[in-house]
Amino acid sequence: MRKVVIFSCLLVAGLTGSQLLPALSADLLPGVRDAIRIVTTTLLGFLMIHVGYEFEIDRSRLRSYAVDYGVAATAAAFPWIFCSLYFLLVLMPPGASGSFDAWTQALLTGRFAAPTSAGILFSMLAAAGLSATWMFRKARILAIFDDLDTVLLMIPLKMMMVGVRWQLAVIILLMAVQMWIAWRYLRRLRAPVTWPWVLGYAITIAVVSEAIYAASKLIDDVVPIHIEVLLPAFVLGCVLVRPAGAEPHADDGREGHQEGPEDAREQLAWISTDRNSPNKLPRLVLMRQVEAEPRATTGLRPTAQVGRTPR
Repeated sequence: MRKVVIFSCLLVAGLTGSQLLPALSADLLPGVRDAIRIVTTTLLGFLMIHVGYEFEIDRSRLRSYAVDYGVAATAAAFPWIFCSLYFLLVLMPPGASGSFDAWTQALLTGRFAAPTSAGILFSMLAAAGLSATWMFRKARILAIFDDLDTVLLMIPLKMMMVGVRWQLAVIILLMAVQMWIAWRYLRRLRAPVTWPWVLGYAITIAVVSEAIYAASKLIDDVVPIHIEVLLPAFVLGCVLVRPAGAEPHADDGREGHQEGPEDAREQLAWISTDRNSPNKLPRLVLMRQVEAEPRATTGLRPTAQVGRTPR
């Protein structure tokens, strides 16, 4: 419950900050906005790499994935449509529904105002210790498809605003190539998966995305090429090879398991810093697990502290 409260407070703080930042002076606002964008895209990439790393693709259930994609598409499109209609019919002057420019502005505003709660839902479920439930697994799949739909729905909106441009075709092609890579090379890339490396991957993806955006603005500042970090980060997580004997979902139902860190040493480091935890049983369980399989999980010999009964 403590994690749920923390996540909720962070969400409210983000919403509050988004309303206060526009009040900054014109000299400070661009720098603060760029810094926040880079930090948030890096953190988004870090999260999506872990989502892709834990994602399972059952190639025998393609029809089920098609149904899930349809559900996610409605979850992304319906809030957008309803918010756009509200802006158009309620907030805009009477008769605005007959103006193409009014429709464009309403759809653009509605795209950013419409809630997409699947990502928040499965984050809250994980924080509440419900990551072993069917609802969590389904919400995680829907969140991935929902994010993909959100990116795809921006393309026709851009076409309405600037017309058909070659940059939009490039974005669609890059998205298709990334999805093909995730399908074709699932669990093929051997690379470190500890959190410092994953953070480095996320920083690299964010920097490359910003570099492509800045370079494309030099060619055409009206329709730059903006590669959202969530898709390449997710694809990278899908192609990463899991260490021998690692199973990201084996401990989903165990109390005290921290979502994200794959290596047992990272789990142990996190638990050792949680000194205020009222339940010390997960510490003993994890320490005994590390002691039983020291080489398979951490590559280290057990120390004198591993397996010690907590006080």
